[in-house]
Amino acid sequence: MTLDYETALLMNGKEVAANIWSALKSCFEGKGLTAVAMLASKLWQYHIQTENDMSVQIQDMKNIALKLSSLGYSLSNEYQAMVVLQALPTDRNTIQSIILNTSGPFTLQGTIDALLEHETTLWQQHDNVLMVHHDRKSRSPTPPNVVHQAPNRLICSNCKIPGHSINTCHFEGGGAEGQTLKKKSQGQTSEIEAGRRIMLTG
Repeated sequence: MTLDYETALLMNGKEVAANIWSALKSCFEGKGLTAVAMLASKLWQYHIQTENDMSVQIQDMKNIALKLSSLGYSLSNEYQAMVVLQALPTDRNTIQSIILNTSGPFTLQGTIDALLEHETTLWQQHDNVLMVHHDRKSRSPTPPNVVHQAPNRLICSNCKIPGHSINTCHFEGGGAEGQTLKKKSQGQTSEIEAGRRIMLTG
């Protein structure tokens, strides 16, 4: 560790540690007030974001309080707890009121524990809602406009019409393209006509 020239001059001729400290204090006392003001402002203007990890944000606030303490401005346990509560967003007013109206000592650690427990409960409820929604969706009945095909019913890979294969398909790209259609039953004819309409509009 080195001292700059001006600081070294302050200690020149001082032999007792108390004298050295007195000289340093008289020179630098009050110079840290700007830092204190900035830290205090940052602490009081802190806004906890619920989409981020709350424990990390609270630790950040505790670190600011620790820096203030190192500059000679210690904050009480209760004061730090109040700062954390005022940093909560408005949608956490309920847990804020519960903590403030709880009987017993009002401490920083108690406040943090209550907040983190509340956040864990909210996330669990959110996950349960998602699971129930997904479960209902997977068990929902098939929409009425969806037609079930018989499992062994042949479906043409060319025109997508059931009842024949691509080898015997009369549509463009099929094996029987351009050939005269044989007489079909009423059901098969309607399927082919439906396929033609789909291919024309597709």
